[in-house]
Amino acid sequence: AAAQSPTVQNHIRWAPHTGATPLILPARRVVRGIQNMAAAAKRGVDVCLLFDVSGSMGESNKIVEATRGVDAFLQLLQGVSSRVCLITFQSKANIVSPLGTNIRSRFPAGSLQAGGQTALLDAVDLGIRTLESGGLQNHIWAIVGFTDGVENASSAREVDIIQRLISSGRIRFYGIAYGSDADLTTLSAMASAAEGFVVRGDPGQMQVIYERLSTYV
Repeated sequence: AAAQSPTVQNHIRWAPHTGATPLILPARRVVRGIQNMAAAAKRGVDVCLLFDVSGSMGESNKIVEATRGVDAFLQLLQGVSSRVCLITFQSKANIVSPLGTNIRSRFPAGSLQAGGQTALLDAVDLGIRTLESGGLQNHIWAIVGFTDGVENASSAREVDIIQRLISSGRIRFYGIAYGSDADLTTLSAMASAAEGFVVRGDPGQMQVIYERLSTYV
């Protein structure tokens, strides 16, 4: 495989990470086929969506663009008994919507106030614990971690999180690195440990990114 990941429409890139082959997106016809097969098999997904609300997310139009992508992602998961948990993180990680089937819901009012630092690892830790304690055994388990900054506030250690992802053997981790300052290194390490991949997204491309991710979880 090439050393660098291919450019995928409108500045979206699959970020390279150690031990994983860069992913080339399938054609639209193949994507639809995957969706149809998943629906036919009626195999649902339990996914924890981790959303960065640190201080830097208050800049420009970041939160608005990102939440549009979240809405698209939630809509595309409908139809196969999927369940979603929404987790926000800044200096701390918090569950704002518990794991459940009401996946049309957006973030609760007041939960997207930007401020604080970036506790990405604590958010992943909370996602792992949520899936291990409440995930359905016949569902696919996934964590989608979105961040525009560098980890700087967690009590959880990266080495421990990676070991837990490896030990689990069933949690898939997908990272969304939003903008040039995102913690690509940490996201990539977790993706490598959990059969996932990392997407680098530019402002305005979030809906396209989440639409693509919905075909892989």
